[in-house]
Amino acid sequence: MPTLIFKDILDVQQGIIVHQINPFVMGAGLAMHIRRRYPKHYEDFKVWRSKYKEAPELALGQICITSYYEPLYVVGMCAQKEYGFAKKEYTQYDAFKESLKNVDYLALKFNTKLYIPYGIGCGLAGGDWRAILFYIKEITPYAIVCKLGKPTNKEKKQFKQWGKIHL
Repeated sequence: MPTLIFKDILDVQQGIIVHQINPFVMGAGLAMHIRRRYPKHYEDFKVWRSKYKEAPELALGQICITSYYEPLYVVGMCAQKEYGFAKKEYTQYDAFKESLKNVDYLALKFNTKLYIPYGIGCGLAGGDWRAILFYIKEITPYAIVCKLGKPTNKEKKQFKQWGKIHL
């Protein structure tokens, strides 16, 4: 079952850290912070997105991988075709599941921990956290979900129902 920890995902030193991307920009949300913290990942992203310039829908479900130093990998999961600040759902769940399966394969191949940000695909991308959490449980039950701050009672209850929580 997934484990919830209260830690900034950008402080992870080894393993795979993931974030959700679209095939166009890394200009807001966690993607922007990753772009600033890991500039090589942004350079890899620009090369990656150029492969999908003519058909961005083909990027859905794909991943953009950057190896910083073994054993740290930064992976962008392409699970949205559009982006913006409108109050709408940009996350595409089939693409999220496919990219999560790709990340799962990497974690098993590299025999390393997988760190997923709490609320991935649910902030600016407008996804439903309950659905995303279900897919994490189903596809990557060993994942470590990182959340900034302290847990709310609702979060404690949610994770105790089917996962582990480390306070």
